[in-house]
Amino acid sequence: RARRRLMNTALALLVAADPTAHAARAHAQLSRAPTFAGRHAALTVLVHHDIAGAQAAAAAFAERHADDPLLIDKWHALQASNPQAGTVERLARITDAADFAWTN
Repeated sequence: RARRRLMNTALALLVAADPTAHAARAHAQLSRAPTFAGRHAALTVLVHHDIAGAQAAAAAFAERHADDPLLIDKWHALQASNPQAGTVERLARITDAADFAWTN
């Protein structure tokens, strides 16, 4: 678990330092990570740094896990925590979504 945490932290730091140079690394981790935690960490980095293809990857994640309320809740939390502009509008869309539940 410590190795995975270190890998995810290193990815976040690399992308924060130079998103363009490390975008491919984040996409590779998203597609190759053997655990959900690794894929979620990579998706978070992609979305939070507005890297090309991030929203398509997020949509694919939501579609893949549409039948799992816990994972959809994680997807909503990822979208809500996105530091990019448009937070208020994004939160309104999230809370209005059919798959959103305040009780999950």
